[in-house]
Amino acid sequence: MGFVLAVAGMVMTGCGQKPEGIVNDVYKSASEKKFENIAAYVLPDSIEKFSEEEAKSFAELVAQGFWQNDYSSFTVDSVVVNPENTEAKFVVKTNFKNGLSFAETGLLRKTANGNWRLMVDKEATDTDDVYSVSNPEKMTPELMRNLHYATVMTLASRGIPQYQVMAAQILQDGILTSADIERALDLLKSAADKNYVPAYLPLARMYDKGYKKVPKDLEKAFEWDLKAAEAGVVRAYGNVGYAYREGEGTMKDFEKAKEWYEKGIAKGDIGSMSGLAYMYLSDFKGFENDNEKAFELYNKAYETAEKAGDMEQCANRAVSIGYCYNLGYGVPKNMDKAMEWYTKAAEAGDEVAMDNLGIIYYYGNDGVQKNYDKAFYWFSKAAKTGLLRAKYKVGECYEYGRGVEKNKAKAREIYRELWDKHNYEDASNALMRLL
Repeated sequence: MGFVLAVAGMVMTGCGQKPEGIVNDVYKSASEKKFENIAAYVLPDSIEKFSEEEAKSFAELVAQGFWQNDYSSFTVDSVVVNPENTEAKFVVKTNFKNGLSFAETGLLRKTANGNWRLMVDKEATDTDDVYSVSNPEKMTPELMRNLHYATVMTLASRGIPQYQVMAAQILQDGILTSADIERALDLLKSAADKNYVPAYLPLARMYDKGYKKVPKDLEKAFEWDLKAAEAGVVRAYGNVGYAYREGEGTMKDFEKAKEWYEKGIAKGDIGSMSGLAYMYLSDFKGFENDNEKAFELYNKAYETAEKAGDMEQCANRAVSIGYCYNLGYGVPKNMDKAMEWYTKAAEAGDEVAMDNLGIIYYYGNDGVQKNYDKAFYWFSKAAKTGLLRAKYKVGECYEYGRGVEKNKAKAREIYRELWDKHNYEDASNALMRLL
């Protein structure tokens, strides 16, 4: 069988790259035997023995949900089955950031019959096969995921902070098990209490978003964001700037907001660039309005995101640039340019840009002719992302037959859902209109 690879939790594979892109890269590299390309995803000491089939197995594991997060480095577990090694038939190598090998943790033990087993938490998986080195043919992707989960949870239970953070991510997202928000919070707090900096930001986000069993607490979110920023976590700079700007979890202080945003900008943080741009663009009482600086920062944020390969951030910033061209903020008004940037963002999946295009085509705007077909197309795309205003406009298109065949029953169905599930006020008026 040779080598079986399991991705160790959160793999950082390049900012913004989607799982399907990783899978395609690995498949292509494997089929072309370009092992130097696959080496970007696996441990160097494994790559020369990496077969095409094993590359595809690895790609499949990546496809099943292990890729990047905000705080981990590139990590892969290489599980090596080596029948020629009589002393240890089962060797596990880890490359966690600040991590420990299985040998160092004491998880690899020799049994009475001479087999090697991984002594991990039995409650973490529902099968014994995952532990057995005498049955390497049973190491399916599912069992490897169970092994990863069992191992991380065992090390987390021992109080090792980096594994506590990994375990919290697994429990929060329900990646390999049912979600357990309270336990995830406890693990993050335990890691943070040990002054483990990578725990600060995810802990802040839990308090910032709030969950059913974890009440939203903006003061705690700000406390941990500030600790992360003071510890040099660049992504936290923009969060702290935002908190001071909006007065969330702390008192409003535009000067402090600007100070933290500028620290982030100096480090290349896209969120800080956009945050300060918004301050320059908007009417914050007591803060200077400077549309040209705003436009300059939005462009800088886009270029930084593009260079980093962060397509989501590119799309978000493209919307802002389109908005500036649309309204003439910091740059001469230019609807052709605005439509170009909106379209670029919409095609990259940004729902706000989709809705903006729908509105412009629906009503017509500064030389852009009404086009109900295009309006319906973009409203429909935006509605699929869950944007309520766009879904309402789709209903309106059905009601009046704009860009689609008139269908009042379909319109009524859409309006009813918007009202019943979301209390969308315009939908109530529309239902009255269709009585």
